[in-house]
Amino acid sequence: MSNSPAGWRPKKATARVVLVTGYNPHYAEATGRLGEALGITSVKFLTKPLRLATLAEILND
Repeated sequence: MSNSPAGWRPKKATARVVLVTGYNPHYAEATGRLGEALGITSVKFLTKPLRLATLAEILND
């Protein structure tokens, strides 16, 4: 049995994911763990309020 949602198959994606949340930071961490379990390794987290300099740093990384 697969841990992937309803037949979804991870592909070798090159996109980076930036998760921004105003809710409990544990939600972002859990989402990141799920992404990593599905093979998405380039996930960054920000919590609101965020600084533009921090966002720029992550986007330019």
